[in-house]
Amino acid sequence: MKVLAIDYGTKRCGIAVGDCDLGIAHPLTTLINDGRLIKNLKDILSLRGTEEVIIGLPLNADGTVSNIAKKAIRFAHIVSHELGIQVKMVDERFTTDMAKNILVEEGISAAKRKKKVDKISASLILQLYFSNPSAAVTIRDLNP
Repeated sequence: MKVLAIDYGTKRCGIAVGDCDLGIAHPLTTLINDGRLIKNLKDILSLRGTEEVIIGLPLNADGTVSNIAKKAIRFAHIVSHELGIQVKMVDERFTTDMAKNILVEEGISAAKRKKKVDKISASLILQLYFSNPSAAVTIRDLNP
């Protein structure tokens, strides 16, 4: 089954793709979070034959729901409704920090890191899902 992951942000959303059978995530792109975001996601889903979307749930370090997590939950409901696709959410605490560390270790310059960090983070979210699919929460269990 083909899966797409989103690292939701109020300015940018990182996108990664993968296949559940292979269990490998690949960073794809970063989309601007503007009025075209849902259309751009629809195009990617259609092109890739995606059957499920995984969205990162950015909880606080103590596991409580952050303000950005509330926005991500609302976004997940919009994606599910507008695109007619199953959406699950995965606890993504620290994935952005992990993505930044990966890019620093690869010697990527600060300017280039900013362009890549969101899609790397999305691939880490997808890898978390592949590692433990039962930890994902379906959005029907989350209030927008």
